[in-house]
Amino acid sequence: MSVLLALRGSLESEVVTALGSAKPPIVVARRCADLAEVLAAAQAGIGSIAVIEDADMTFIHDLHSCGVQIVAVGAGENGRERGIDAICSPFAAEVLACVQSLMSNPLPIANREVSSEPEADGRLIAVWGTAGSPGRSVLARDLAAEFAARACGENERVRGWGRRKKREADLSDTASFTLLIDADTYSPSLAQLVALNQESSALIAAARHINMGKISTESLSELCVPVGGFSFLAGLNVGSRWREIPSPVARELFTQAKKGWGVTVVDCAAQAEKRDFSYDDERDGVTCELLEAADDIVIVGQAGVLGVRRLLNCLDDASKRDLPRVHIAVTRTRKSRKTGDDRQEIGRILAMKGYENVHWISDDRSVYEEAENRGMLLREVNASSQAVKDIAGLADAIASSITV
Repeated sequence: MSVLLALRGSLESEVVTALGSAKPPIVVARRCADLAEVLAAAQAGIGSIAVIEDADMTFIHDLHSCGVQIVAVGAGENGRERGIDAICSPFAAEVLACVQSLMSNPLPIANREVSSEPEADGRLIAVWGTAGSPGRSVLARDLAAEFAARACGENERVRGWGRRKKREADLSDTASFTLLIDADTYSPSLAQLVALNQESSALIAAARHINMGKISTESLSELCVPVGGFSFLAGLNVGSRWREIPSPVARELFTQAKKGWGVTVVDCAAQAEKRDFSYDDERDGVTCELLEAADDIVIVGQAGVLGVRRLLNCLDDASKRDLPRVHIAVTRTRKSRKTGDDRQEIGRILAMKGYENVHWISDDRSVYEEAENRGMLLREVNASSQAVKDIAGLADAIASSITV
């Protein structure tokens, strides 16, 4: 086993001497100028232990992905939460002891998980679907509002979705029970749909907290704002900032959301291509992490020739991914004398592919337009709208799929 070094000042030469004087001697594979060089060496298969000063969660995850363990000199108190394997004081003897300990007792990958808290038991609902603006964001927003309303007592079944030990006394505060996250890395729009200013990004602020090891539901909650009875974590203010939300950070974000809220609804991008043979940043990494972490997936498609074709492609992709509890929602369905009922023909096509349980979301065009222009929920515009009733039916289906 060999070591990668990235230390400053006289400590580096002292550590090199200590490692070379060990019994048996420990090989220093490379003395790196910075963390970027450490990662490049690790990706090239050089070194099995990296001795560095400190790093964020993303860098630690990347090194672990290369099979390299980490000794951090003088890392902060939350270093363990970020995944660092060993932390020591800036003395060559202590560095040597940590390196020897990791060599004799290498940590298995399972022990490198960042979070050591109990498993979350909130529900994570991903609103995914086709490209072409089928209405994912509106559906995600109004689903969150529906679950928030039920947390007030309209549906006792929903109460069991959260951590039973918390908020038994304050379930009336629905914002503490339901969370809506805008995780669209291409065209984020939920802030505008709930009439909020989007000059800054709460999602990026949360990512920075998590990346530096400040992992807690309390810090996440402070970045949210109450909207329509639920908590809302605003997304990217500019889609090009997607690099500021690395995949490991997104994974921890969704874990913390499940720990802190009974129901979390996440709006994501349609694109979900995973690059298995590339070291490049993945723009679709957030969506891929969400689909892997979600308890329920709502796949949204739009009525119409192109919409159905895209929906079938999306369903094929979902089948290959083996996603849990998929709920199909077809939006903008309508009846007319010329085309008849969209549901009959589309339902027949989907049934031929084996998809018979479909949720139809009516095209109440005037209600949608007013809600969009005023930044309001559909139920705030017209509570008796058929679209509102259809979304409530989808919420019923999601709730009934959970055994409390």
